[in-house]
Amino acid sequence: MVVNLLTTLVKWGHRTQLGAVRLATSLVADLQLIVALAVLGYAVLLSTAHMTAATTAVVVSLSGGALLANLVSVTILVVDGLLVPALVVVTTDVVDGRRGGLIT
Repeated sequence: MVVNLLTTLVKWGHRTQLGAVRLATSLVADLQLIVALAVLGYAVLLSTAHMTAATTAVVVSLSGGALLANLVSVTILVVDGLLVPALVVVTTDVVDGRRGGLIT
């Protein structure tokens, strides 16, 4: 939980569109983990029934959703890291007067 919150804070400063999507997926994961922790805390500390099958299902479902959101965030990070530097930009070479110089 703490690590996920710290990574969300790190993603806060990115100013790209993919950075905003990664921040959104991190916020979704944080929200799901906070709710799962609240349900677990209520079941263990305050409820007289303690952990039931339904409570376990809710906690597992919420933490699984947080895992899925983190996997989406990591996938976006990997795709962003692999594809963006590999893009080839065609430019005009003004010094030599040639067209079609490639910059990678």
